[in-house]
Amino acid sequence: ADGGGGTFSTGDNTRVGSGGSGGSIWLIATNISVSGNITALGGPGATSTWTTSYGGAGGRIKFYANNISISGNISTLGGRLGAQNGTIVLEFVENLTMNNSKFPTPFLIAKNNSFGRIAFIETNLLRNLSINYPIAISISNNSVIINTNTNSSTSNSDLNKSAIIWLNGVSGITAPNISKDNRLCPAAICSWNDAVGPDYSFNVTQFSSYYIFNTSYPGINFS
Repeated sequence: ADGGGGTFSTGDNTRVGSGGSGGSIWLIATNISVSGNITALGGPGATSTWTTSYGGAGGRIKFYANNISISGNISTLGGRLGAQNGTIVLEFVENLTMNNSKFPTPFLIAKNNSFGRIAFIETNLLRNLSINYPIAISISNNSVIINTNTNSSTSNSDLNKSAIIWLNGVSGITAPNISKDNRLCPAAICSWNDAVGPDYSFNVTQFSSYYIFNTSYPGINFS
């Protein structure tokens, strides 16, 4: 699905009454390359010499592909008078690059592979378009690691946000617990969604590294 040179837009731009809500655009492909504009804008609403109607809410745009490359403009802006913006979700498996791209509204990132999935859930996430996502986000067997290095010229600190984590096919666990940086994750940071294996899911409020481990109990000898 190549968005090059094309402008796809949704939303009621008629000049009668309030603006309509933006629609939904969902692209699923092996590779997605966008060099043009893709928008799901809310309609602006009608104006006249005596009144101005409210605009419509922005729509929803989601890309799902092994590789996503964006160098165009993607927007789900709402219409006038404070209409709510829509959502943009970019979910990739191998690579995500955004060169000279523009996002008038914030967007969300998700990554998945056979070992699991991570989906960031903060709507104000990510204005840094220079993050090297394949290196910054690592999902492997019973492990999710986010490199939030803030000392380099290309900071990944935008990724130190709330997210949902799924870890698939984790075997040998009978009393599961969540590890953060090789320590038991505090309840204030980690919370279970699904603690029944072999596929686990939990929420986190910040990042570095997480995995599932067996809770060990002290042995008791009754002899």
